[in-house]
Amino acid sequence: MLPADNHVHSQWSWDALHGSMEATCERAVELGVPALAFTDHADFTPWTISDGTELPAAWQTFVSGGILTPLTSTW
Repeated sequence: MLPADNHVHSQWSWDALHGSMEATCERAVELGVPALAFTDHADFTPWTISDGTELPAAWQTFVSGGILTPLTSTW
């Protein structure tokens, strides 16, 4: 038996742009994962980005003037 996955993000996390709670649950059933714990990020604190920090391309829209401000409109 597979263990539970106790750290999963869905579309409700600002940094999981392609997350899907429904698709994740469906895939867990397919794989035989007995339980999931969704641990979505609700931290909307702006972060200073250091020079040379590599970010996923999709996050670049959240950066202005060296500050990454998480998207809050997904809620």
